[in-house]
Amino acid sequence: MLNTLYLLAIPVLLIIYNICGYLLRRPGQKLPYPPGPRSLPIIGSLFDVLTPRTGLDTHWAIYRDIGNTYHSDVLHIDIFGDHTVVLNSAKAAEELLERRSGIYSSRPTMYMANESGLGWNFGTMPYTSWWRLHRRTFQQHFRSDAIAAYHPYIRQATSRLLRSLSGIQSTTMVTQYDDLQAIVRQHAASIILYTTYGITEKEDMDAFIELVNNAAESINATAIHGSFLMDYFPLLRYVPAWFPGAHFKRKAVHWAQSTSELVNKPWNQLRASISSGTAISCFGTKCLQKLNLTLNAADATEDTSDLGMSKAASDTKMEEVIRNCAGTAYMAGADTSVSLILISVLVLSHHPEVQAKAQEELDQVLSSAANSSQLPDFSDRGSLQYVEAIFKEILRMYPGVPLGLPHCSIADDVYEGYFIPKGTTVVGNAWTEPQSGTPSSKHSFNPDPELYAFGFGRRICPGRHLALDTSWLVLACILATCNITRISSDKSKEIDPIADFADGLVAHPQPFKCCIIPRSASAFELMKSGYEVGVRMEA
Repeated sequence: MLNTLYLLAIPVLLIIYNICGYLLRRPGQKLPYPPGPRSLPIIGSLFDVLTPRTGLDTHWAIYRDIGNTYHSDVLHIDIFGDHTVVLNSAKAAEELLERRSGIYSSRPTMYMANESGLGWNFGTMPYTSWWRLHRRTFQQHFRSDAIAAYHPYIRQATSRLLRSLSGIQSTTMVTQYDDLQAIVRQHAASIILYTTYGITEKEDMDAFIELVNNAAESINATAIHGSFLMDYFPLLRYVPAWFPGAHFKRKAVHWAQSTSELVNKPWNQLRASISSGTAISCFGTKCLQKLNLTLNAADATEDTSDLGMSKAASDTKMEEVIRNCAGTAYMAGADTSVSLILISVLVLSHHPEVQAKAQEELDQVLSSAANSSQLPDFSDRGSLQYVEAIFKEILRMYPGVPLGLPHCSIADDVYEGYFIPKGTTVVGNAWTEPQSGTPSSKHSFNPDPELYAFGFGRRICPGRHLALDTSWLVLACILATCNITRISSDKSKEIDPIADFADGLVAHPQPFKCCIIPRSASAFELMKSGYEVGVRMEA
């Protein structure tokens, strides 16, 4: 009897909650909302957002198409009084998320992400002193000038990637997507595991790579506002996992287990390695050394004074901050580089003429170096302007994190005569840049794609410098040693890779086929030797 009453009470409570929310959120202002789908009483634009669509459609493409329908780069979507504003141009995103960052730097409450155990990820936190402490701790070690310290290991990992590519070449020289993706994931995860936790053993690497692959599914699925009805119906978080139709809750329970293991297992291993004296210098050890291993009371007070903590409490809290930052880096860093590299291979497979021009530049720059027959290095980047243009154009055409994480307005605002109420979820859609032309059409970009391919304003991804350096080196090395071509059928007709993308926070291309062929016998040998032979280091 009680179970029956409980089952009946939940939908009734949901309806009452959302009707009340709708009535309370109706603004009394006279200015209109931005253009968007027609809002019906109570349910708003629910049917427009939930319109059946193919599995290949993505949120960023849907937002782009709605913008085209209403001829506006700023859209308003209302579902049960939950306001979402989508910014479909760099101009609108820069004005609101950059210039008015004091209003738009927070996050909406991400109910499904929190239910999935992601509350420790500071990327999902609202704009508070607790978030600022995380951001400050993280950025000290991952800002652009700090990444150079990791370049030697990035070279080693790139050498392993090239050797793996050379080893999977079959008699038909076809690189299978699953093989390519596995190699790229191994590469990206090995770099972030080393820089964050100092993990280098292959057995540990394999276990933690599988762990992050499982956990990354949670943030990819939950970070886009509206992916789950819980974003609009917060009371759904109280629905038990056994409730009929509560598959979302069962997913949350599963993801919460994976995310808990992700943030705790490598951290516990790091703490054990410190205790045994075998720890390698990395983000975790450097932060812990600054804390209680070499931390004085003044340092602790400085870092946590805005949280109103005592010295005893601050040490415990600061270790939690460091653990959270390490987990955030681990989760994000193991996925964003994968997306960038796979997208680069996919796009370049369509443009042999671009590869040829880039290879001409690479051959000229590398042959003029003190040691010839070298792989491109970070010290060559300033001389490889065409390769740099390719990299930036790919970022512009296919940003790895198209929508970023959602922002939230903390005050009423007006933009170009449109009203944006306090509490509105604001989404910057970087995918609305035209995906036309070749990936090297220009050498200068305004705005720089690096500034919006990883989020906006104060919430731009602080780990982007590592992802960009890692991906650039792979792109340059593959171009220097290989030709990327599309597959030919039995009738010698080229087959295009599938240029569709899976929906989620990070853009991943659907499986595609291509050939990655060494340019010559000497290039093949260079892929096998990597940077171990005659590597040139920056001054």
